[in-house]
Amino acid sequence: MRWDRTRYRAGLVFLVLPLLIFQHAILSNPALALDDLDKDLIWINKTSNASSYEQDEDILFTIYYGANSSFRDVVVVDILPQDVVVLDLSPPPSSSVGNNLTWAIGTLNAGDNGSISLLIKHPELTRLDFLEDSSVSGFGFVNTRKKISNIKNSKIKKPDAFTNLATISARDVENKLHEASSSITVEVAPFLDITLKSQEHGSGSYREDQLSSLNNSRSNVKLSKDLSVRHEPVSLSLPGQKILQISSLWSDRNDALTDDGTAANSVGDDYSYMESMDKETSYDITKTDIAYSVDGNFSGGIAQFSYDKRSSLGKVPASQSDVAYISESYHGDYNLTRSMNAYGDSPTYEKEASGIGFVSSQKVVDCGLRSSEQGSGSYKSVESIQANTILKNISLVHEPVEEMAANSRIKYSSKWGETMYARNKETGSEILNRFSSLDQLRKDAIMSSSYLSMTGSFNGTNYLKARAFEDIDNSSKEALKVEQLFRGDYNFDTTIALGGAIKYAYPHINLTKKVLARNDYIITYRIWVNNDGSQVLAPVAVVDLLPAGSSFISSSLKPIRQGRIITWTLQTLPPGETIDIDLKVSLPDLSPSTINRVQAASRYQNRTVLAEASASPDDTIEAEAKKEANDTELRLLEETVYGLWETPSCFGLNSSFNCTCERYIDEFYNNLTEDCGLLP
Repeated sequence: MRWDRTRYRAGLVFLVLPLLIFQHAILSNPALALDDLDKDLIWINKTSNASSYEQDEDILFTIYYGANSSFRDVVVVDILPQDVVVLDLSPPPSSSVGNNLTWAIGTLNAGDNGSISLLIKHPELTRLDFLEDSSVSGFGFVNTRKKISNIKNSKIKKPDAFTNLATISARDVENKLHEASSSITVEVAPFLDITLKSQEHGSGSYREDQLSSLNNSRSNVKLSKDLSVRHEPVSLSLPGQKILQISSLWSDRNDALTDDGTAANSVGDDYSYMESMDKETSYDITKTDIAYSVDGNFSGGIAQFSYDKRSSLGKVPASQSDVAYISESYHGDYNLTRSMNAYGDSPTYEKEASGIGFVSSQKVVDCGLRSSEQGSGSYKSVESIQANTILKNISLVHEPVEEMAANSRIKYSSKWGETMYARNKETGSEILNRFSSLDQLRKDAIMSSSYLSMTGSFNGTNYLKARAFEDIDNSSKEALKVEQLFRGDYNFDTTIALGGAIKYAYPHINLTKKVLARNDYIITYRIWVNNDGSQVLAPVAVVDLLPAGSSFISSSLKPIRQGRIITWTLQTLPPGETIDIDLKVSLPDLSPSTINRVQAASRYQNRTVLAEASASPDDTIEAEAKKEANDTELRLLEETVYGLWETPSCFGLNSSFNCTCERYIDEFYNNLTEDCGLLP
């Protein structure tokens, strides 16, 4: 059951290539279906290609009209919203007065229909672009600060929504006037706050290549820098034959924040008290998505990384609880590679770290999936978190260490502790595995919401718990309870599976696709990727082929987009587990013949595992079907939700002391609550 990163990445090529060539005939007909309109002698219907008017996008309105009898003097009038700019009209109007556009259609016979397209420009933003490309090297003292933010045009007062009204009028053979109207309201996306800050200071040898940019109209901010520093005291000559002696350890701090008024993402890294650093850092912020990466090494200081997703940073009153967070600290000498993508509701995270010193790491995808480790000595960890699954390979050897931070000498003596926790919020399933008081740990593990498989060895204490109840709403009758405690020196090979049914004694994927929500021509599909076979599948490629003329809007997992082909890669899918993917698109046609198809593929040994599914706009989810799609064999009662571990007071850097944190870890894991919303 070992997780092999090289084999995992190589498998992506095998999986994606056959899926990219899977093709299906998809009907794309812009004409409006008349099933519900035959009763009207003359009709009109107005649509838009999106339900939200994003600040860097234009919007396309389409007016469909037609007749079920013969008419003359047919006129279509469109009343535009205030303060909008029309980029294109097809066909051009017969006349235009203020915000009223008029098309003289003339005669329509029974069964005739047509369409008019209006491309509307988004209100003007401040057109400010910024680009910096620099390369600096030398010896001396450095102190730099940088702040890049997008800019709001305060002169433009933007409404919360635009309503566009279209009317049609005509006279029949008896000269009787017939009229119809249709309107559509499109939400205007709120202004998005984006801020990126960067600070550096220190004395000694310095080399940096840096590229930073701002594209205000696209809400995009970038920072990329290659930094190499070595600490040394320096002497600087001042006027009057004075000499200034400076000895400053190196510091590099970067912070990124996005806030759209509903959710706030923040990502930051802080390297302080460094004797030396060699690292490449990158931030790429587009709207609310923050892509971060770092690769390098450092010596003699404290490196901290933080990720935090909240409902909003105070913009939504009384709603500031963490949705997800990561908090990591390293003190000593380490090689570190890390990447983070704060995309939507499902962030992805990868890390490779090795070195000697003190480590404290806490990763919380949501209140139901957590991973942590802390202690002092030798540390080596490879970890990946994506789509509610964790892959982790870790090796820990305890020894007391002594580190410096400025003028403070810190003695770390904490033995290693390591924890993985999963809870299925749909069924209440729960698995907790915690190692503590470790002299050594070697562990290779896969964890998802209802599954844990791990192999390795340890010298210390291991506690494992899993529980299930006959009724998720009644904790009086236990259907299953697994509880183990080991103290000493052990090898282990353990699997706990509390997920859905295993229907096949061989590798198998079950793929389901339904319409989750409809808003005019905006459709949200839900794709269930279920492993109902007997083997762990890793990775799994999921490819969706949009109907011709469709437009991708968003998805719950970060995709790769190539035209109409939308691809997601799931790093692992254990037996019995299901991963949901929500896909929002704009369709050109709501007829049942407009089919959205999806395919999933994985590979187990020399076998290729394939599955297909499809959905028309009418394939909606009923309450019973939705429940059945998420049903499982076992249900476990929610019992444990961990709060955020507060940094113990021994981390204050103002004196020389011993730092033993084991009792703080115990307090952290014994602080239980039954409500995810109570997370601090």
